[in-house]
Amino acid sequence: MLADTHAPRRWRRCPPAVAQRLRGADLILHAGDVCTADVLDELAAYAPVRAVRGNNDIGAWARSLPAYDVVEIDSHKIYVLHNLSELHLDPDAAGFQNGGKRRGGYPLPQ
Repeated sequence: MLADTHAPRRWRRCPPAVAQRLRGADLILHAGDVCTADVLDELAAYAPVRAVRGNNDIGAWARSLPAYDVVEIDSHKIYVLHNLSELHLDPDAAGFQNGGKRRGGYPLPQ
């Protein structure tokens, strides 16, 4: 999972350390603020990409990106969203593990 690439300001091309981890991936999730379609094209060279629209994703290319996505991998459901304040469901009631209490691999403040 990637997010906030903010191309071209932060991402001119895929950093070698990231590219190394993407090689052989089954799927790449991008949680928004892609900022240019070129990033998604570059990522697609490694694996299929599913991306959501972030607050900096504007223009015609970004209109096709959904505000959120639900990705199912094996028996796991992943709710992909850029801005947590736009979460309009109860993760526990919707059957998501961790109940939305984790973000980016770190516990959210209580």
